[in-house]
Amino acid sequence: MTEQDFKAFKALMTRVSGVLGKAAPDDETAEFAFAVINNALPDVTIRELTRAAFAHLKESHFYPTPSHLIDQVQDDRDRNTPEYYRQFALPPRVETDEETKQAMQEALRRIRACAAKVGKRMPSVDDPWDGARWTDPRTPEQVAASRAEIAEQLASMTKRND
Repeated sequence: MTEQDFKAFKALMTRVSGVLGKAAPDDETAEFAFAVINNALPDVTIRELTRAAFAHLKESHFYPTPSHLIDQVQDDRDRNTPEYYRQFALPPRVETDEETKQAMQEALRRIRACAAKVGKRMPSVDDPWDGARWTDPRTPEQVAASRAEIAEQLASMTKRND
């Protein structure tokens, strides 16, 4: 920041002091605060410092220290940063069907290896994919007939209060 920026900063701090009913900072104190802020945020502008002072006065009735102003400027910058600069995680990975199939086969292989160590058969894992219990070889008509039979049994149990 330049000498003009220091003059503007000193005027800003004088106005903040007046609003809070405090004595204006002397030149050495203002210069030191200016140096601290300039060291922490070399690219800070007077406009950002003014916004930070306004935000601080809105939230607090204490005189703002350089750390208050630095934190407020950084918060404002974070809030105004476009969303794509704030990502902390990688975007979700898009897998092809072949990669998904390979991952599932690898997971099944590892589960079977773990089950082999335990020694007890795990039917849901050890059955092949084609003959798994969740695949239903019946036709839709057979499934509908089975559901109708179950519904009839439930109705008769309800009548008998079983």
